[in-house]
Amino acid sequence: MKKNLSSSSLSSSSLSSLSSFLFSFSILSLLVFSGCQFSENNPEISKSSHEKIVVVTSFYPLEFLTKEIGGDKATVINLAGNTEVHDFKPSPKDIVTLNTADLVIVQGAGLEPWAEDIIPQLQAKHIPTLETSHALTLHKMEENEEEGLDPHTWLNPVLAQQMVNEILIEMKQIDPENSDTYTRNAQELHKKLQAFNTRYQQTFAHCKKNAALTSHDAFGYVARQYGLTLYPIAGISPHDEPSAKILVELKQKAKQTGVSAILTEKNNVTNFAEMLSKETGLKILPVTALETDEQSFLQGYEENLKSFKTAFECQ
Repeated sequence: MKKNLSSSSLSSSSLSSLSSFLFSFSILSLLVFSGCQFSENNPEISKSSHEKIVVVTSFYPLEFLTKEIGGDKATVINLAGNTEVHDFKPSPKDIVTLNTADLVIVQGAGLEPWAEDIIPQLQAKHIPTLETSHALTLHKMEENEEEGLDPHTWLNPVLAQQMVNEILIEMKQIDPENSDTYTRNAQELHKKLQAFNTRYQQTFAHCKKNAALTSHDAFGYVARQYGLTLYPIAGISPHDEPSAKILVELKQKAKQTGVSAILTEKNNVTNFAEMLSKETGLKILPVTALETDEQSFLQGYEENLKSFKTAFECQ
């Protein structure tokens, strides 16, 4: 005759095994549910996004160039958003986004300090990465008694075209199926950038002045490309504040060279530019380093050219 097993007849080891199983099942269910919710709330890593290649860029100029090349074949994410690139630090969510990308693009040359640690980690996981400045000839400069590289290549339409070439190569490698589309899109982007290069050349060929002040040292590649002289108030970072000695020297240079304008961005150096303007009578003219998407990339080129033309008194 069979005996009915009651709860009291179960051994303590059986109870322990059952409890462990139920606990593990609950945790697994929670992780699966949470993962689904996380994916739904984050389009960067959702399954639908992976119908296209997912390219994560470190800031706006790279986002713009990559979107122009990728067209409707790529989902392009600007990791920094509207945060100033010099200040940006990736959040845990950003780290997840980076680890789910098909390609990660940064500028390099010290522009993104966070990338120095994270990019090697991504490479160790075989996630393709690109440092767009790596293949460019960068200008060395001395700042705060330390030698560094100027990362602002995107402001020069000639160097921007070289950046396009680097991005195109990587996108074709990770998505050869759409290689022809990427090539055609890149060619169209080259035409737009080359048109600006031609206009810059024509504009700066006939100027009465050859020097101006600028709020921070972002336009060095533009100046060297077109034979201009710029005296920056601050260094590579717009957070650098000039010393009293530098301000005195800038006043002297402005007087000696006949400078008539200060090319000024919206940053913490603006107050110093305004102070110099009041003391010297120099005009304040707006420019943008295009580090956020407050202004479209090509419109920024347009506005910069307009202010440069006024500052150098070009015909």
